[in-house]
Amino acid sequence: ISDFWGVPMDADHSTRSYRPVVGSTYFITAKIFGFEPRPFHITDILIHAGVSVLLVLLIAAVIPGGRWAVPLGALFAVHPVLSEAVCSVVGRADMLCAAAIIAALLLHMKAEKVARPWLFESLVLLMAAAAMLSKEYGVAAPFILVAFDAARFYSGRVEKDSLRRLIAVWVGGFILLAAYMGLRYALSGAIGGVPMITAGDMPLFGESLAVRWGTAAWLLVVSLRLV
Repeated sequence: ISDFWGVPMDADHSTRSYRPVVGSTYFITAKIFGFEPRPFHITDILIHAGVSVLLVLLIAAVIPGGRWAVPLGALFAVHPVLSEAVCSVVGRADMLCAAAIIAALLLHMKAEKVARPWLFESLVLLMAAAAMLSKEYGVAAPFILVAFDAARFYSGRVEKDSLRRLIAVWVGGFILLAAYMGLRYALSGAIGGVPMITAGDMPLFGESLAVRWGTAAWLLVVSLRLV
């Protein structure tokens, strides 16, 4: 079994990245159009456009009647910070992961307005699984769902009668996370850990857990100040 870059999982220079959803899209693109770069770039542009539309729909759903959904979606679409994800073919992993998480949130909100909510909640979990199998940080999907629901619940946007269903979806999300971790362990013999990473790649390599967590917390403070 190979990682995302085609390197055997147990090799010293393997990234242990497992992204079958992304790999499947490469296979389909190559099967239909061949290995010319243009179809891959056009596909990535269309995926990014789709993510931008999903973001507009999410903002409009969270803030109904607001006028900022389209301008913010347009800003997201053209912001230079996303150029690497769109221009580099490997960035498709980031875009598909983002699309799956945003779609999960939209479906989760839609479930509150239909007669058969569990059909939509099943799709929510399917999107969460797709996010995890698109890029490693897709493991954040269950935590995002919990934070999203908690914010809406405490702001009075969610009825108390829906709480049991929400908790069931959270549990399902964390079961998916455990299954994903188990799959990674079965394929690579480890849950995390990248053998090829050195101090030259990551300044915190080899540092204690306290230093790594402290750095993450401080970067969050810096990000909030920038916002």
